[in-house]
Amino acid sequence: MPFRIKVIGEPDADEAASLIDECTALLKNCNDVVVALEEHAKTKAARLVNISGRQRMLSQRIAMLYLA
Repeated sequence: MPFRIKVIGEPDADEAASLIDECTALLKNCNDVVVALEEHAKTKAARLVNISGRQRMLSQRIAMLYLA
């Protein structure tokens, strides 16, 4: 909940670096879950969905870092 409050709250330049660090940790944890789901599914479709999701995540991350 504290992370969500930071994300939807007023922008604060002093909090930007810590917010980026928290975003990075969240993305890593989300990726770990997706990899586990992909391994559990053991299908080619699951691999393709993971790749497309990763590409979307990376483009969003680039945008976040550019704006920061």
